[in-house]
Amino acid sequence: MAKQDNLLIDATRRPPPLWKVWLLRSVYTLLSSLGLLLCLLLTIDLWISLQSRDRITNDPEFLRPTEYGVVLGTAKYYSGGLNPFYQARMDAAASLYHSGLVEQLIASGDHSTPFYDEPGMMLEDLMARDIPEQVILRDGGGIRTLNSMRRLRTEFGQTEAIIVSQRFHLERALYQARAAGIDAQGYVAEDAPLRWHWRVRLREVLARVSAVIDIHILRRAHDPSLHG
Repeated sequence: MAKQDNLLIDATRRPPPLWKVWLLRSVYTLLSSLGLLLCLLLTIDLWISLQSRDRITNDPEFLRPTEYGVVLGTAKYYSGGLNPFYQARMDAAASLYHSGLVEQLIASGDHSTPFYDEPGMMLEDLMARDIPEQVILRDGGGIRTLNSMRRLRTEFGQTEAIIVSQRFHLERALYQARAAGIDAQGYVAEDAPLRWHWRVRLREVLARVSAVIDIHILRRAHDPSLHG
């Protein structure tokens, strides 16, 4: 009797619908792919941070003097107000110059159109911080950080510099500078409040992936098109 009951149960048991099997497999594949992608992103992010950790400081005493400091550009205004990242970079660059660690400053940023001039804005604000105009050089070709690093060598003939930006940006900039043949140090500008920082830091994760692709896959660290 028990054997007949088991046969009856087996006869009424049906395999799940094909669409349900396909859906479960698709969800599993998607979640696995997302997990692998997240691990890859975090690994690249951490790896770039570790590459530059011994060349970044917020203490001028740990910097060796060099001829040029490079201030990396960003928008002066954001969401209708002053961008705290920008303001902190100008303050740090002024501190770097007034401490005697650099003789000249390169304001490197985006001036790809007549209507947007990051180096021009930086020039005005650095002069407002008592830096003479004649020691500030404008580099309007710094559309990307890699451009700024490469142009430091090709346009200004330098192989050493102190780079000024926030720590998260400096880690990538120094990584790119090394690929471009620049022996760079990083001087840390004050970070923005947390409500500003987390959004920018999330974008930085993707920017670091792009940097790895540019340098190791596309070989753009020595691409002549980046010099213009």
